[in-house]
Amino acid sequence: MDAPTNNPDVLKEAHSSLLRKYELHKAKLRELWPTFDCARRIEAVKAGAARGEVLKHPKDFSLGNVYKVFPEWNLRDLTEPRSNYLLDLLEHRSTKSLHELYLSGADNRPGDAEFICESMRSYGLRHIKPFPNCFTIFDDEETYGRSFEFKDAATYRDAMTGPLATAFSSGRYVPQSTGELILQRQTYLTGLLDTVIDDILDLGSTTRDRRKLPDKDAKATQDALVKLSVHQKPKSALIDDLSAAAEDYKSFFDDGLDLLHNEPVALAHELNLWVFSQPELIKDEKGRTCAVHTDKHVSRVMFEMVHSGIVATTRWSYICSLLELLQKFDGEKILRAELLQHLSDACHAEFVYRQKLLKRFLSGPGASGEKYFRRVYDVYDNGVARVNQKVNPNNFPPGNFQLTYFLQLCYPTTNLLKATERIVKLDELWQSSPTERDDMSGRELDALGNLAIIVSFTRFLSSSLKLPPASQTKRRLFTARAAALNAEMNLMSYQIDLSAYASPIDNLLEPGVAQAAWQSLNQFVVNNSGVTLGSLYQDLVKSCIADVQKEYKEKQAPSKENIAPTAETSSFVAFPGTTTESDSKFVIQQRRVKEKARPTHSSFSDIAPQPEPTVPTTDLKPPQVFNVKRSTLSVFSTLFSKAEDRGSVNWSAFVAAMAELRFSVIPISGSIFTFVPPQDGGITQRQITLHRPHGSQLEGYKMKFFARRLSRVYGWKMESFELRQAA
Repeated sequence: MDAPTNNPDVLKEAHSSLLRKYELHKAKLRELWPTFDCARRIEAVKAGAARGEVLKHPKDFSLGNVYKVFPEWNLRDLTEPRSNYLLDLLEHRSTKSLHELYLSGADNRPGDAEFICESMRSYGLRHIKPFPNCFTIFDDEETYGRSFEFKDAATYRDAMTGPLATAFSSGRYVPQSTGELILQRQTYLTGLLDTVIDDILDLGSTTRDRRKLPDKDAKATQDALVKLSVHQKPKSALIDDLSAAAEDYKSFFDDGLDLLHNEPVALAHELNLWVFSQPELIKDEKGRTCAVHTDKHVSRVMFEMVHSGIVATTRWSYICSLLELLQKFDGEKILRAELLQHLSDACHAEFVYRQKLLKRFLSGPGASGEKYFRRVYDVYDNGVARVNQKVNPNNFPPGNFQLTYFLQLCYPTTNLLKATERIVKLDELWQSSPTERDDMSGRELDALGNLAIIVSFTRFLSSSLKLPPASQTKRRLFTARAAALNAEMNLMSYQIDLSAYASPIDNLLEPGVAQAAWQSLNQFVVNNSGVTLGSLYQDLVKSCIADVQKEYKEKQAPSKENIAPTAETSSFVAFPGTTTESDSKFVIQQRRVKEKARPTHSSFSDIAPQPEPTVPTTDLKPPQVFNVKRSTLSVFSTLFSKAEDRGSVNWSAFVAAMAELRFSVIPISGSIFTFVPPQDGGITQRQITLHRPHGSQLEGYKMKFFARRLSRVYGWKMESFELRQAA
């Protein structure tokens, strides 16, 4: 039977990733490394080491048994000026198979197996576990590193002296206590070499975008402008107001995608967050994790991240379309009831999605709630590894109230009402103890804010339109079709390869690389689905809206003519549940035919860098110039500056500048704020939602995001503001 601890698949995946990465970058590595002096070589070698600790020389005893397992990874040999020791080590271990490395080393030195056996004989190296009656196979690539256990010692001895004697004497089979040390040596060296490639490329690059993310403010300043909207009792609102809010939230998430399209720093940062929060990195019941940080998985995660963002904006587009229909056919009671049910289902889907994202970023390695989650081994829900909370957070004893509220928000039984209560409790906690927020990461707080958006919106929607509960039995048009499209995209995500651009992830910071990655991703989707992601999801929304009206018309008596026929027809084309190659080709061809009839630039959220926003003249009044005081002029001049190094803007200064323009500022939750323009100020009557930075400063690409949003919604630019002259 299989022994309980060995998992060679992790090593195999990591080694394959190293081979691909080295092949991509070996020429650049050989160009850069000879230019590094000793200090820079030390920096590169130490950068990827735990706590920056590396052997000083091959016989350095200060790090325990490390010198017995991989002594070649030492500062003296690796960083000697004019030495190619590291390059030679990379060349050998990044071009050979694991089995070849097992048998022989570079320049006729011992292979990994012989090295470990000699270290056991000469230095007394031993594995911490004895693994009685177990052996490990190093026969071929398929069975490489797999361990087995005999039922008792007698059977083990008989096998070693009988049928398996030749395999043991040749070294193809070894006791598992030896095999684990061999695998450990190969795993550590593979990881160290993979990391040092990234660090050499980073330290040696002169073209990489070096702009940094805004630092988190140590004081975690709390802007107590007004109470959170979730505190307020919902008041009835007109559909116009609800539509404006929905359009603003859709624009908020659309602009987030645009930021990834246009800012490589934002793309690399977000991709790192998604890669290192994968559910597969959470330990299962036996403490195991999966090797999902390699190049192969980085490509899949980038696809997942982009697809996830487009699905989110699609839901808000669908919500906006439903509200538009409600307003158009306000007197049709039957249609109104149907539309309200679709609205309820769409809002519930967005709530569940935001809840899952909060859980993802709260449960990953190094996250605040990491120890409270466990992955279920080999169980997946729609392609995502299942992760459960170890303990019901509703039963937690008093103590860390903040973390308890976060964990309760992630719990499957938490509905809209319970979520509202927990968000209110969090705000009350932060009002009384502002520094508590410092214990949560920026990603966790952002995820909470995005959850609060749909919670707040749904509450006001329910109070204004008497929203029914979400359907628990019937899968509505949008839900069912979105699930079918998601299944198709999930299968596609395992086939994409973006390693030429995102290996390592920070390679996206090199000039033109991020744009090439977007183009490659876009072309991959077109080749495999027939159209762009934006077109797929635009068709999903249009088809659902068209079919809602069609179903209603079919239920009416022939004399009922007050519902105008829709110009849209159902254009959504989904893969059938079980597809053959001919089925797939037929569906792709159907989509391509429909795409030819689509107006130019008609799809939303396409995967391509977007130009700076321009606002249609039909949406805006003639250009307006605001005469403002010097501090306000400084804020907007900095925001709209085209200079690469344009400084920063304090959040409080930004709020004060908006206040001078008579905007009302309404916090939604935590870092999410909505700015509402005055009705008599000549400003476009659209509210705008923004994330407060986790520090006190707006800088870097975050500032560009703010400028794009303000320009898109209000048409503002640097010339829109002038210094008010003294009377």
